[in-house]
Amino acid sequence: MSLKSLLGRSVGLLLDVPLRFSPFSDLAIRRILQQGHAREQLVSRLFADNPDAREFLIELCRETNPRFTRALRLAEAEKELAELAEFVDLDTDIERRRQDAFDAASRVPDVEKVICDIVCPDDEVLLKDARLRVPQRRDVAVLIQEILVNQDYYFATDEQAPRILDCGSHFGLAIYYFKHLYPEARITAFEPVPKNRDLLLENVRRNDWKDVEVLPCAISDSNEPATFFASENCSMAGSLTERAVKSSTQIEEIEVPCRRLSEFLDEPVHFLKLDIEGVEDRVLAEAEPKLSNIQHIFCEYHDGEGLDRCRLAKILTLLDRVGFDTHTSKAWATARRSGTKPIEYVAEPLSMCIWGKARKWPN
Repeated sequence: MSLKSLLGRSVGLLLDVPLRFSPFSDLAIRRILQQGHAREQLVSRLFADNPDAREFLIELCRETNPRFTRALRLAEAEKELAELAEFVDLDTDIERRRQDAFDAASRVPDVEKVICDIVCPDDEVLLKDARLRVPQRRDVAVLIQEILVNQDYYFATDEQAPRILDCGSHFGLAIYYFKHLYPEARITAFEPVPKNRDLLLENVRRNDWKDVEVLPCAISDSNEPATFFASENCSMAGSLTERAVKSSTQIEEIEVPCRRLSEFLDEPVHFLKLDIEGVEDRVLAEAEPKLSNIQHIFCEYHDGEGLDRCRLAKILTLLDRVGFDTHTSKAWATARRSGTKPIEYVAEPLSMCIWGKARKWPN
C-alpha cells in the first residue's frame, strides 16, 4: 500500500470518517482536513506512527489547513523536546518557556527555532546542572540539534575517566555533553577566538567542571602562528583557511598561536573531536604516525570554495590505513538544506560528519 493510502487510512480511522471516502486519495484527504477535524492529538499520533508521512502532510495541508500545518510542526517540537529530557529539566519553568515559544511560533513554525526558544530563551543555554553563556544565540539551534538531539559526539568506553581532545571547543556545549557522559573525563579544549574562549572559560568555571584544560590556540599541522579568519556573522565559522571569507560578509583577521595535534597523542586518547573548519585533512596527515593512539574519532569535514575537492577521500583513506572503521553522513545543517533534490547541491559548500572507531583497541 502506498504512503498516501496508508496516510489516508490513518487519517480516516483516527477521525472516524465514514468509509465512503475510500479509496483514500489526495482529494479524500483534503476533504477530511478541510472539515477542520485536525487536532494536535491527531498530529502527534500520526507522526508517532508514521514519521515518513510528516513532510507529505505538511505539503498537503499548507494550502488547505494552515492550522493543521502549524499543529504538525508543534507536535514535532513536542516530540523533540521529550527526547531532550536527558539534558533539559522538564520543570515548571520550562513549561512556561514552552508555552511562550509555542504562542510566538509562526503559522508554519521552524521546529529548531521553537526548541531553541525553549532551551536558550536569552543568551544562556539552560540545561540540567549547567548554565552556558553563548556568543551568538542564532548559532545555538544548530548545536542543540547536533550535540544534544543527534548526539553526534556519543562514544562508549570502559574507561571511567576517558581522555578527550576537543578541537574547536567554541563556548563549551560539547564539554557539557562529555561531562554528562563521563563526569570524570579529562578534557583538553582548543579555542583560538578570544571572544569564544572567554565565554568557554567562564562556562567551565561557573559549572565547576574539573579536569578541563583550555588552550588558546588553533590545531594545525604546524606550530607557527597563523592568521585566523573569524566570522562576525557566525561564531562557529572561523577558520585558518579563507573558507569563512567566501561565506561571510564580516571577517576579523586575528593572529593566533597554533599547535600540532601529534603533540597531544603520546598517551591514549579515547575520543578526538575535530571541528576545525577546513584544515582537518592537514591536521590528520601530520598526526598520522600517532593516530593509532586514538580509540574514537569524530571529524567534521568542511568543503568550500578554494579547498581541494579530493580532501574527503584522502581523509577516509588515511583513517582506513591507520586502522579505523568509518561511517559518514551529511552534517545536520547540510542535510537540512539539501534534503530534497540533493543533486541540485553538488559542488556547493557542505559539511560532512566522519565517525571513526579503532579496529583494535588498545594497540
